[in-house]
Amino acid sequence: MEGRKGDHFPYSGARWYAAEVAEYMLDVHIVMPSECKKGLRASKRLESKTLEKAIDTIKATWPEALAHHPSPPGNVDGIAKQAVLSAIGLWNCTEQHQWNRCRSTYESDAGEGLKLKRPMPDGSYIFTTSTELVSLKTNSPWGRIALDVEQMRISQALRAIEKHDELTVVGAHVDGVFFLSYSFDFASLREELENTAKFADGTAAFHVKREPVSKVPTWKQRVESRSQTLDFRPHQWTIMQEPDSVDALADLFLERGGLYLSGPAGVGKTYMIHQMLPNIAKKVPSNTNFIIMSLTHNAAMLVGGKTIARCLHKYRTKGGSPKAGTIVVVDELSRVQLHTWAELLQWKLMGVRFIVAGDLDGQFKPIFDHWQKAMDAKDIRDSQFLHELAEGLRVKMTVYRRGTDRELFDRYCGLYDCADNTDSNFINSKVVEARSWYPFNGEEIDTYFVLSHKHRVILNACTNRRLAARQDEKLFLKSPGEMHGATMQPQDVYIWKGMELVCCTRKHKTKSVSNGAVYYVVSWTDAVVKVRLHPDYICTFSVDSLKSKPLEENEIDEEVDDLEDDDDMEEEDAEIAPEPEDKYAFSLSHEAAARLLRVQHALVYASIQGRTMRQTHIGLMDVHHENFTIRHLIVALSRATHGEYVHIFNTSQQTAALSQVACSSGER
Repeated sequence: MEGRKGDHFPYSGARWYAAEVAEYMLDVHIVMPSECKKGLRASKRLESKTLEKAIDTIKATWPEALAHHPSPPGNVDGIAKQAVLSAIGLWNCTEQHQWNRCRSTYESDAGEGLKLKRPMPDGSYIFTTSTELVSLKTNSPWGRIALDVEQMRISQALRAIEKHDELTVVGAHVDGVFFLSYSFDFASLREELENTAKFADGTAAFHVKREPVSKVPTWKQRVESRSQTLDFRPHQWTIMQEPDSVDALADLFLERGGLYLSGPAGVGKTYMIHQMLPNIAKKVPSNTNFIIMSLTHNAAMLVGGKTIARCLHKYRTKGGSPKAGTIVVVDELSRVQLHTWAELLQWKLMGVRFIVAGDLDGQFKPIFDHWQKAMDAKDIRDSQFLHELAEGLRVKMTVYRRGTDRELFDRYCGLYDCADNTDSNFINSKVVEARSWYPFNGEEIDTYFVLSHKHRVILNACTNRRLAARQDEKLFLKSPGEMHGATMQPQDVYIWKGMELVCCTRKHKTKSVSNGAVYYVVSWTDAVVKVRLHPDYICTFSVDSLKSKPLEENEIDEEVDDLEDDDDMEEEDAEIAPEPEDKYAFSLSHEAAARLLRVQHALVYASIQGRTMRQTHIGLMDVHHENFTIRHLIVALSRATHGEYVHIFNTSQQTAALSQVACSSGER
């Protein structure tokens, strides 16, 4: 909109204005109809009650919190209002960072988050720092509308007051105009002023009330010391051992509205989720949505869901958060970054219920976190946010279910107390102790665990050739060459019937092979290779099976894939075909199989969390690497179903094995 600056606002330059404000400016001739260029109408929007519920939640939090305070402040409503205004201010932010500048000769004066240092002629510097905000989400357009409407009201009030000589304006601020009255018949003036503008329902937009003169913005203000320091008691967890039945656990979750399933590796946390969700689905309204997710593709497939990144992306583009009452399951929570939790916690504010599961004591931590300093300063296990996410309910699982070797379970559980010890000598001593339990004595290794990517490539190539030599029937797949953007590059491989392969695709596509999932070879012809999803990745239920009622008009179906195809995908579609009689089987062209499937004779430690290696001899390598930790040792040992399948290499054994491999595979 283009126009001329008005006397009391509301025009402040060519930009978008709310329709109500634009109509007002036209009525008072601040702008002309010819100067209105374009108009917009929302095609999708959140209902106003969604925002109302968020605000009501914030308001309700303070009285409940202050009830535990030994001497709560008197103005509880004022504190609640300030909390609401702070939240709205955050929602109206348009940038991810808040920027600050200071001029000093000392860099320490700038504080943390220094981004720019500019020298000045007098020898000082201008330091620019930034603080990362909670989220990239913004309600800035709504905030702009609210500010415009408030300024419009000020303009309306000023115009109404100036019509009367008996009234004198003495000040104004964002939501009010202060004036003095010299009339003996103020009652009639008051009625006229309050009828100046009305809302759509007929109620008055203005109210006239008496205020002390000290509240006038231009008057000398009173200086009062204010303190809102609150001393809350530490939160207390309700900790329970796993209940006698899955049905009782479902009732416990529904009673509290949240749940944290904890326990060491191998106790069946993912299995318990599979058993519990159908029970919950029978006890909740038929239109309740379920969302199941984990950080990595592999872990998400094992729990029967999608990746967290994919779910968040869907809701960023389709409304922000699931509807109230939705049940969200997050598995392998130890690997979820704090900045990702910050976005998921916004779902909590909107009434979503969470079931979180994982092993924070012994499994891997996030590989990368935008807020790493915050995680270093505060242990997530003792955090208020985890307590609120699970509604203070923690169920500890202790029964070993992954295998039959209780001694193996007890041994790696015995490492939990020192899982975060970073002393290299201590780590080496624990590795030596573990090697005394499970030495390598020349056994044939089915799967190696390594830290080095180079070792993974070499071991995969050699082991594949060694095992292929024993097969009467095998198929050679020629590598398509280096693939841009792929960490796990394809290799020349032999495949045979029953061989397990892991999928490595950069794009998700329905009715196609899934990234991170394991498939086994069923058969092949001169043109195609037929593979089927490994039983570990076939969930006993689906999200669709938990719903018994169609979605409402404004609801989002998490199972609908909204990712657009591109030329690469269309080409890939022609090379991958689902089997008509088996939804878990696919036929891939030889070229597609070579491009998308990888052998897993060697795996990096970071990719094995959540997996179970059944009757598979595993060899632990790189155990004396500078980046090897106690958590690597715990994760690796806990993958096996029995100690007889675990073998830990010492330095000389690893050197000999890699030298033999390199020679036989032509690397040297």
